Amino acid sequence: MIKKRLIHYITHPIVMTDCANAILAIGGSPIMAEHHAEVQDITAKAAALVVNLGNITDYRMQAIRLSGQVALEKRLPIVLDLTGIAVSSLRRRFAHDFITMFSPQLVKGNVSEILALLAFTTQANGVDTGDNHLTIEQLMKMRSFCQSHSCTLLLTGEIDVIVDFRGFICLKNGSEKLTQVTGTGCLLSGILGYFLSQVTDLETVDAVVKAVGLLTIASEYADKNSVGLGSFKASLFDYLGNLNPNQIREKLVCFESQIPQDIVMYRKKNCHE
Repeated sequence: MIKKRLIHYITHPIVMTDCANAILAIGGSPIMAEHHAEVQDITAKAAALVVNLGNITDYRMQAIRLSGQVALEKRLPIVLDLTGIAVSSLRRRFAHDFITMFSPQLVKGNVSEILALLAFTTQANGVDTGDNHLTIEQLMKMRSFCQSHSCTLLLTGEIDVIVDFRGFICLKNGSEKLTQVTGTGCLLSGILGYFLSQVTDLETVDAVVKAVGLLTIASEYADKNSVGLGSFKASLFDYLGNLNPNQIREKLVCFESQIPQDIVMYRKKNCHE
């Protein structure tokens, strides 16, 4: 029997079941533990740590710190999901402290959340982005952040943007229904953790492209085979577990550049800014 990769995902109860089922659908083994007496033992046995700041509590913040220390010591990939930091100074401070202390491999958020992390003013609406426009200055600061913290940034939205010290990748796939179902961004974080558990640091960007491509293209197939949000969600899980790499490669819409101006122009032409 093949041993499945254990993904330790510390997240909030609003999305916990769906995140666990998404990891199961793609072949991983999720565990959502947050008790202070056990999280270090569990992280030590995991292949990746994913932490989510949604619906945050003091108890969960401490659990995240405890697991982050073990993941750092064992050099496990860490995914930090910045849910809600654009409207919460508590979450922003915690995110900055976590990044400084535990060096996550991937930091993920919507446009407003990433801009808030970098101290830009945002138009966030709760956990939803209120910002679509990106400037050259913002993109350059994102790349500098990646250089300073040895991490990759993922901005989710109509066009997903991956940023690392080398440059930028835009991915333009996905059904609009992803924005109408609670927790699909959190679900993506679990998928990212699974993909990152299988690669080296040098392959991070490629793994992020594959993970984002899987969810967004699965959502396109699900949209075509559903009549509403309920059937869309059920169909999404079906396609997560059944799409093959060739189907993803054939449908993936990708634009790559090292030049911030190119990314600004691409987004102006291809999304509603």
